[in-house]
Amino acid sequence: MYVSCVDRRQEVAMDGKLSANGRYARRLVVVASVVIVLVVAVIVFIDRRSGDTASPSVRPSEVTLIDITSDDVPRDRAFYERTFGWTLAADYPKYPILAAGDGPDVGIATLGNPEAGSLEPLYRIGTSIVFFGVPDVSAALARARTLGGAVVQPPTQIATGGSFAMFTDPVGNTIALTQPSPYAVASPHANPATLVAISTPDVPGTRTFYERLFGLHLKEQSPGYPILTSGAGPDIGIALADDPAAGPARPLYQVGHPVVLLRTPSIDTTLREVIRSGGRSFEGRTPLPSGGAYGFFTDPSGNTLGLLERP
Repeated sequence: MYVSCVDRRQEVAMDGKLSANGRYARRLVVVASVVIVLVVAVIVFIDRRSGDTASPSVRPSEVTLIDITSDDVPRDRAFYERTFGWTLAADYPKYPILAAGDGPDVGIATLGNPEAGSLEPLYRIGTSIVFFGVPDVSAALARARTLGGAVVQPPTQIATGGSFAMFTDPVGNTIALTQPSPYAVASPHANPATLVAISTPDVPGTRTFYERLFGLHLKEQSPGYPILTSGAGPDIGIALADDPAAGPARPLYQVGHPVVLLRTPSIDTTLREVIRSGGRSFEGRTPLPSGGAYGFFTDPSGNTLGLLERP
């Protein structure tokens, strides 16, 4: 009987220990689960931060003006008005500015214009000058320098109001800054600029530069070709310079030569109109794996721009 009681007490004690051990084990499982959840949350947070490096203190900026250069401004103005439905927004001497639908305005600058001063060498046929609209040109220029850019043109007053400046990014692309365009938007049936590709030998580094400078964030990621957006205006593509994957358009994707693509519902129709208006086809309609298509044309002066069908 004594032995039985002892055995019983031992069993009860053992059960108590097992129960306590079980409770302890359950607590460990709960604590471990909480730790795992926290670790996963931190990893996800870090991953999101690393994938989108836009500065939260920078108001997103969009492209508000694109300059192209012409050796015959009246002819090329008529070409773009007739082919793409653009309309006159402002008519400065040797420099008409066309309103291009819901995209940025397009200025047609005269080749060799002495009034361009020290900036005249930048205005060459085949090279577009892209202007980002910013609320404070001086502050944006200082930010560009902090991020590794170099000043080309300090803040300069414009006779009609506002100011502009220019800088080169860390790989050598020249970009301009200006106050947002005050011009009225043209007919929604016009073909606006929908994508501006900036070429670089360092895609990740250049992407980070523009995200931090202009508050852009990732919109879509094609292999080696991130597309950034401000939420308005044309998207900004960061393209690998001289990339063989660009096919016939490879010579266009060079540092210092932004590639401007215009939105169109039908590339084939637009290319036919380009040819009728005195331009020529550079690359016919080419389907994109993600949907839609692209193509390229050359205007009468020799500027080559792209066409983009959105899916």
